[in-house]
Amino acid sequence: MSILINESTRLVVQGITGRDGYFHAMKMKAYGTNVVAGTSPGKGGTNVDNIPVFNTMYEAVDQTGANTSAIFVPAAFAADAIMEAADAGIGLIICITEGIPTLDVIEAYQFAQQKGSSMFFVVMQMKHWLLMRISAGRKLCLKHKYLPVVEERLAELNW
Repeated sequence: MSILINESTRLVVQGITGRDGYFHAMKMKAYGTNVVAGTSPGKGGTNVDNIPVFNTMYEAVDQTGANTSAIFVPAAFAADAIMEAADAGIGLIICITEGIPTLDVIEAYQFAQQKGSSMFFVVMQMKHWLLMRISAGRKLCLKHKYLPVVEERLAELNW
């Protein structure tokens, strides 16, 4: 198993002012992760337990040199958060949001791949677990009832 988070990791928590984002940011910080920033639209310029909050990922990366993102936003905004992180130059994107529409995941993957990002998703939909590792064109899908639809769409996209 690869070690993805180490002493050189500079983590941004997208959605840090929400319940889940705040909870996980504090846990990661307590465990020694270098949490350098958080994002929450409209709350830039504030701090959450001495972690600066920015309105956008572009600001966060520019001002902190962040290289990793953990995303804790509602499913409706998750694909946009992934694409914003990739566009801002984040190399490793981790998203544990539940219920992201499958086609949104595919769209976000394509965008992130073009930007050179690696993404790890852990998504629970319809009580079936989907673990999707998307990095350098490789994928692993486990026990997902919509897998045939996903595979068909990926084939259409030449993935």
